[in-house]
Amino acid sequence: MQSAKVDLPRFFYLFSTSLLTSPRVRVLDSASAVLSTNSLASSVTLANLYLSSTSFTFDKAGVYKLVYEDSDGVGGFTPLRVEEVVVSENPDSDVVLSSTVNTIFRLDDAIVGDNTSTVTASIVYQNDTLHEAGDPLTATFDATEGNYKLTTVTPIENAGIYHIIWFDDGVYTHHQVVYAFNVLGLELCEWQIVDTSSGVTVAYAATDVLLSDANGLRVAQSTTNATGYVSFRLNPGEYTVSVRKSNLTFTTNNVKFTVVNTAKVAGSNTFSMNVASLATTFTDFTSSVSVCTLSGTFLKMDGTPLRCAEILIELNQGPSSFSGNGVFGVSMVKETDVNGYVEFDLVQGIEVTVSVMSHSYRRRFTVPSAATADLLTVTSTSPDLFDVVVVDIPTAVSR
Repeated sequence: MQSAKVDLPRFFYLFSTSLLTSPRVRVLDSASAVLSTNSLASSVTLANLYLSSTSFTFDKAGVYKLVYEDSDGVGGFTPLRVEEVVVSENPDSDVVLSSTVNTIFRLDDAIVGDNTSTVTASIVYQNDTLHEAGDPLTATFDATEGNYKLTTVTPIENAGIYHIIWFDDGVYTHHQVVYAFNVLGLELCEWQIVDTSSGVTVAYAATDVLLSDANGLRVAQSTTNATGYVSFRLNPGEYTVSVRKSNLTFTTNNVKFTVVNTAKVAGSNTFSMNVASLATTFTDFTSSVSVCTLSGTFLKMDGTPLRCAEILIELNQGPSSFSGNGVFGVSMVKETDVNGYVEFDLVQGIEVTVSVMSHSYRRRFTVPSAATADLLTVTSTSPDLFDVVVVDIPTAVSR
């Protein structure tokens, strides 16, 4: 089923797997009355694609029939196929018409059969003229999407039919039809995201642009092109634009703007957002002092792990300087895992007390000057703070 727009000149096309002699298309209304007969000729780009040299304009909405025929060689015509064309005031558009933003076309790699071919495409407008001056264009394979992507050099701004003819290493592989219409009731809105903080205008390419309505609900999202442009079709009203790019924090964001109805109000729906950004960096922390990794496994008397036991580590001295660094802290708590294992880092040379909470095990010691140490080995030579001290009080002399 094909599509057409009321009052927009419509060119006709037919793709045939075999070469035709003298094809034509007849346009019939719902009562099967012939409205127009248009001859078809091979496209200059692909012989199997037949295009009409003249157009036909539908003056009202409805469902029409397109009857394709070819000369039978004896003065008559042989039917090839019959297809319906739906004509409406506001048909769906496959692309957003724009004078600044380029269009991306995609070809599934399954059609090509691999992801290493040289895939090119010709963009043919409905009147059999090439859309691009540098035709054909080369598509690149996008591994994240699993397809070949081609970006137009010249924006698609004229309504009508476009034929994307794909080639694999110079051999025809696929024909794609694109309907481009101006959508009624929606305004073409174009944004450019730039940064002029350095004194020159820098466009933000590959930047996500998100639009939300007055209630904060997302209504559209797209990505800027190489010149920082992105376009949307929006109803007139109030919106907020937000920008996002990996590893960047924008100092200007979430800007409100108004889309005007250009049919009623003089104005423009072309916007520019001037943003500055801060690059965020992340680094792994590397301690400037020597630390000792203390570890140990705690078991119950039956040999099963002492799980989820809290280990309290307390600093027995005030803030101290180690290799020019101040070491602070009062206490911290670690917990044994399902196997009764615990591990933690302490600065070498500090004096701490380690207690197994809810158990009568408490030891004070100086952290060894070693990269690693067994916690139980270190504490085995430390005094038990709960040892009972027996005081020998001499017997008083009788008087």
